[in-house]
Amino acid sequence: MGVRGLWNILSPVEEYRPLSELGGETLAVDLSIWVCGDISVKYNTAITTKLYLRNLFFRTLNLLRQNTLPVMVIDGMAPALKATTIGKRQNSSSHRNFRSNLVVDPSVLVERRRFAKISGECCILLNALGVPWVQSPGEAEAMCAMLNSSEVSDSCQ
Repeated sequence: MGVRGLWNILSPVEEYRPLSELGGETLAVDLSIWVCGDISVKYNTAITTKLYLRNLFFRTLNLLRQNTLPVMVIDGMAPALKATTIGKRQNSSSHRNFRSNLVVDPSVLVERRRFAKISGECCILLNALGVPWVQSPGEAEAMCAMLNSSEVSDSCQ
């Protein structure tokens, strides 16, 4: 989900900076952007079963090698509007629980249980790497923006 037309509005102030230019800076990273893309990839389980952990490790390592400190931001509760959209999506015929033929309860989805489990695994890895992370009370994007505007981070991804 996202804000329709947001990137068109922001494009005049968009700034592309190569990774090599971020040395010595702190970067707030919305973890869900990195992880969700990897979760949706269909991959050979003989190669890796948790692609999101592998990619998180190497992406984080690349930032650290550039002397860039990532601060990972984890999504919290979905806002009401997003929860409604998630509930509708889960209740559609393509997202039913076929084992029991029950429709998933939208109130459970607000807590993002599956993603919370995956985020927990990511946090264990981040702790082992000594990389800071913060749990947002809501959307990670908003927390990244707050960290940037309060100058806790130099930029956001």
